[in-house]
Amino acid sequence: MTTDSSWPAPGPAAPARVLLVEDNADHQRLIELLLARLGVSVIKANNGQEGFEIILAGEAVALILMDLHMPRFDGYEAALQIRQWESKNAQARHTIIALTADAHEDVHPRCLAVGMDDVLGKPVSLERLKALLARWLPAAPPGPPS
Repeated sequence: MTTDSSWPAPGPAAPARVLLVEDNADHQRLIELLLARLGVSVIKANNGQEGFEIILAGEAVALILMDLHMPRFDGYEAALQIRQWESKNAQARHTIIALTADAHEDVHPRCLAVGMDDVLGKPVSLERLKALLARWLPAAPPGPPS
């Protein structure tokens, strides 16, 4: 069995929790499945307003995966609301990763402008998701054997 040295060995710590803010049920199921394969638990929100309310309620999440195009608050508005709330209430900064199939060159700068930390393109693959978690989670969970 080959292991990836960038991922620590499993320990007694609880698995990381990710808030998945995605309105498409198929995308939700796929990303939830991929995260489960990587040992990550998921809290789901169906739109940006629900995602924002989960953060306001104090749910402890290690990372937020935020779709950009949703009803109520889109991903841009939700990220902006989260950043304003964090600042106003002296809260720790959440890592927010945009999820998008949009290939326009202005998407990445716009995401950064509203306070997102990175962009993950759709369709999401296990390897790209694993690399993203290794980069952004404080201690990424172990993944499946390579």
